[in-house]
Amino acid sequence: MPSLNVGRHYHASCTFSGQYVYVFCGIAHEGKKYCNSIEMYDNQTRKPWTLIKFETISFPERQGCGVSQVNDKEIIVFGGFSGKFIRDSYLFNVEENLMQRTAQSPTWDLFAYQMPTLLDKPTGTVLTADWSNKKIF
Repeated sequence: MPSLNVGRHYHASCTFSGQYVYVFCGIAHEGKKYCNSIEMYDNQTRKPWTLIKFETISFPERQGCGVSQVNDKEIIVFGGFSGKFIRDSYLFNVEENLMQRTAQSPTWDLFAYQMPTLLDKPTGTVLTADWSNKKIF
């Protein structure tokens, strides 16, 4: 698998429609700063990672966020840490490369670093575990 365009750690990733892998945010190796970039890998074409272009002003940098595909067009991105714990939630539309804040946000500090995040399709509920609290949300 080719290297990412932006080397990073403490990032989040998820598969999408069984074909793509998306990587979100983290701490960039170069400069050691929080980042909010997104990259996509197509497992069928196996071409290099694509750095997704989107309006980043309204989407804060972070590490340790939770991500999961929630329908056939969107990935939810929530929580994380950027000098303080973040209580927000966004939907990323993969067709339009549009990041939009959700109407509801988590009401707790959530740091999903290295924790699984998944969608329970029958209920439409996203489940994750918090690294610092060791609780499931």
